[in-house]
Amino acid sequence: AINGISPPIARMQQHLNSFFASALLLLFATSDTSGAARLPFTLGVRDSLMIAHSFHNHPSFGPAGGMHGATYTCDVEFCSSNLVEGTNWVIDIGKASDILSAVLSEYNLKNLD
Repeated sequence: AINGISPPIARMQQHLNSFFASALLLLFATSDTSGAARLPFTLGVRDSLMIAHSFHNHPSFGPAGGMHGATYTCDVEFCSSNLVEGTNWVIDIGKASDILSAVLSEYNLKNLD
């Protein structure tokens, strides 16, 4: 056990932490997040991913301890203090969707074990 957490659970947490770190990195890389709550223009996109994982039949999880799948929905909001001149966009919605899809593709339809 690592800090009182069984190795299978710790591995799952590492995968999820890596996923969320990638999502945060995406957000920081594609928008000005300093003072994001004050930025007047936003564009939100949503995508989902499906993963497989197990808790390596750990008895604490009952039937969920075996291999099973999960679907996650990921929302990303791009924020800007001004709009792109000529289009009045925060970011092209297709580009925003492609950026999110690229990050999620690292995990989508993968076995995280």
